[in-house]
Amino acid sequence: MPPKERLNVRLNGEAAVGKVVLKPDDDVPDGFNILLQRCSAKLGCQIVKLFNTEGFEVDELEVIDAGDTLVAVREGEAFSRGAIQSSVSLSSLSTLTHIPS
Repeated sequence: MPPKERLNVRLNGEAAVGKVVLKPDDDVPDGFNILLQRCSAKLGCQIVKLFNTEGFEVDELEVIDAGDTLVAVREGEAFSRGAIQSSVSLSSLSTLTHIPS
């Protein structure tokens, strides 16, 4: 049996609120709704949509890869880059090797 795929899920608009969630297998019936339920349970609120870090809505398990970071959105909210700004900024800093003077 292959290892379970883990996903990083951040709460929309809140860079400091995130959890690791197990992705259901792609062939599980109603697997995407199971993922939404797992995100809701981990984050302590009702999650209705998931987005990738570029702001595109994700609505199929098959397009999610292990280790992906997703932004979880509650009902009535619009996607906000605030959930990913700090993590993106920090990761881009680590790629700098030389700063011109």
